[in-house]
Amino acid sequence: MKISSLKEINEAVNLINEAVHQIKNLDDSEKATDKNEDLSEKLDNLGVKTALSAIGKSVKKSEIASHPAFSYMFEKLVSSSNAPEWMIIENVIASLTPFNWVPLVAECIKNLKENADKYREEITIYKIKEGFKAPSSSYLYSVISEGLETYLHERNSSDRVRVMEAASKYLFDPNMKALYNFLAETENSFNISATDNTCTASRVYSPVLITEACEFFVAGSKVYKKFENTISVANENEVAALPESFQAVAQILEWSNVAVNEGQIKIYSGDKIIEISEGETQPAIKINNKPVALDQIHTVYLNSGIFRVEERNNINAVYILVENWDSILEMDFAKVIRSQADTNKQVTLFFLGENIYINKVNRLMNEDFFYSKCTAIQANNLLVEFMKFDASSAFSELMNEEEKQLKKSSALKSEYAQAIDHLTNQKTMLESVSSEAKNSSEVKELIQAIDEEIDLLKKEYGRLTSAEHAATHISEGMSFNVGDEAELEKKR
Repeated sequence: MKISSLKEINEAVNLINEAVHQIKNLDDSEKATDKNEDLSEKLDNLGVKTALSAIGKSVKKSEIASHPAFSYMFEKLVSSSNAPEWMIIENVIASLTPFNWVPLVAECIKNLKENADKYREEITIYKIKEGFKAPSSSYLYSVISEGLETYLHERNSSDRVRVMEAASKYLFDPNMKALYNFLAETENSFNISATDNTCTASRVYSPVLITEACEFFVAGSKVYKKFENTISVANENEVAALPESFQAVAQILEWSNVAVNEGQIKIYSGDKIIEISEGETQPAIKINNKPVALDQIHTVYLNSGIFRVEERNNINAVYILVENWDSILEMDFAKVIRSQADTNKQVTLFFLGENIYINKVNRLMNEDFFYSKCTAIQANNLLVEFMKFDASSAFSELMNEEEKQLKKSSALKSEYAQAIDHLTNQKTMLESVSSEAKNSSEVKELIQAIDEEIDLLKKEYGRLTSAEHAATHISEGMSFNVGDEAELEKKR
């Protein structure tokens, strides 16, 4: 009986091993197809058809049935519901929103928004993928198809950067550029703003260079490198190895007469305002609000009469910015905070997922420190103490969790303090007894045991106090001085 059972077990194990072996040797394309079908199925079941069906069944019994605008709009939505749900969900939400005063419609909108938010990135990428079906773009899709599918299903920063690196060579194509820009914006970003006039919080725009899954960019005149969810300061050799075009663009964006906003760069040049913005095939240029071709800029300046050296620099800057337009992106995980009261003080803040990095600069004191992986409370306390700037709203979610841990620590400290007081009182009582009893071996041993317990409790109390301070204040031991690191020179 035992031998028979053992044979059966061995046979079962062999069958399992064979099955595992077969699964491991599945063709990679078959695996990808399965994954694609699974994701496509999810994105085509976002609740659009269910919502339209529910509204359609109840609309006859509702006062909204007589609303002419609703009837026309709803018929159009129903007729479009044969398209994949990921393609139409946002339009359905927008179309239904004016009628959210109807309870059922409001409930359907809520459910659809939840699904649209949950799959926001997938929906956007699928829409961009749809654009590659155009004859002018279809041949390019093979360049990024494999990497993009891997990113869609594995969703890690390394795969994201690989797709961006592949796409960056073909940014002349609108779909490739849309994909690149979207992936550049998918990092966890944060919003931060000054609540008074003591500081300014600025967005960071920079040329971006991607090499071997690492991104180089500039913030606050300093070159940084980003790998996945980590930030570090680029060293002198890394800065020296950057292309001249990267450094030239970074320097121009730091000029005092240059203003950068989303999709637009303005150069203030004497009595002229040069505006560079996104165009259909290449950046569009305007001088004093009049469209100008790139090769006409010199003529415009010469016809205006006086030609200064500064104006030649501005003209060269336009050529450089246009040529490198597609490399300039917003680093939406970074903000530069400058003090209005003390112009020597500046903080560059990076917020990636749960990782917070800070570069604190005080030019008057020749201080330049970079702090890695700070807690939210540490970061906010540093900003309050150094800049009188409260960023708690930007870190609220993380700070809430950290404050919960601090409350637990505080409660435990309170218990230790009560225990210390209780034991101290017990010891005082024992020491107040008669000399004969006090000198007995039993009382002496008890007093000694109480002293030892009090010492242990005090050490633990001190450990918790130190831990609380470390969790709320940044020590210089967490930083390294980057004052000697290479910075981009601010030169015209």
